[in-house]
Amino acid sequence: MMLTLMGIKMDTEALKQTVIRSKCKIANIWCLHYVAAPLCAVGTSKLLNLDSPRALALYLVSITPPTVAASVVTFAVGGNVELATASSIITLMTSFVSMPLIFSWMIEVSLKTSEVKSIEVPYIQMCGILLFFVLCKGGGVLIQKKVGETRRLCITKGLKYSAITTMIGAIFVYFIKCGTLVKATFYGGRSWGKHYMGCVVFMFLYTLCCAAVSWRDVQDRDAIIITGLRKNPGITLSVAAMSLSRLEEDEYTTAMGMLLAYGMILDWCGIPVIISLRRLRKGYYCWKKKEEVIEDGRV
Repeated sequence: MMLTLMGIKMDTEALKQTVIRSKCKIANIWCLHYVAAPLCAVGTSKLLNLDSPRALALYLVSITPPTVAASVVTFAVGGNVELATASSIITLMTSFVSMPLIFSWMIEVSLKTSEVKSIEVPYIQMCGILLFFVLCKGGGVLIQKKVGETRRLCITKGLKYSAITTMIGAIFVYFIKCGTLVKATFYGGRSWGKHYMGCVVFMFLYTLCCAAVSWRDVQDRDAIIITGLRKNPGITLSVAAMSLSRLEEDEYTTAMGMLLAYGMILDWCGIPVIISLRRLRKGYYCWKKKEEVIEDGRV
């Protein structure tokens, strides 16, 4: 729903111009997601000696493309929204080829001696899931081009309310019906601290990579760093549910719990940074104070 909304609101002409002008920057963002992030994930796994389920979860996080959140956060801090949107779309469109291939390579080079080597990466299913996300965004663009303004506003409103209702419902189901998964997210048994250490160390290493390739221009730099870091948790969970289904039940729950933990840690660590950047770039934290008009008419 959110991807369709993004497609409806997307300025396709501005997007084309951004792709033409910013090819090198978009290529750098693509490399961050599919070269730097996988290497950071493998390095973190080896550094902390993560068990196989947690290593697999971290690998899937590392190769997940960005989507709506990257553009929203970039807008919030006053970054280059067009660059964030263009790079998110291109990274997403190539993900149904890149993501299964890189995931398979990561398993082959780092988990050859574990029981995970018997896992077969479901290429067709993974490509199908990712293609579905691409089509959702394409459907939004089609609505923008073919549907009248009044009807488009109604569709947009309906999608917004549906998305909010679905997210609230999912949260309730998660905490009420998924006790085992909740436990795996916040407390994963023996060595459960590696849940959090793995996420934090990976995020730290990957942030250094994002900062290293960012441009001198402030708006471009913010867009590159944010688009690199803001990976879509919905895509990660959808692909993980299919890819890790051959694991034992306990291992599967552990892996899914770490994926959920990463999303929470990303938000906990990211919100203070976003608020600080907003203050630094725009001069205020949440909203701009109303300007007072004094007696002589000056503001």
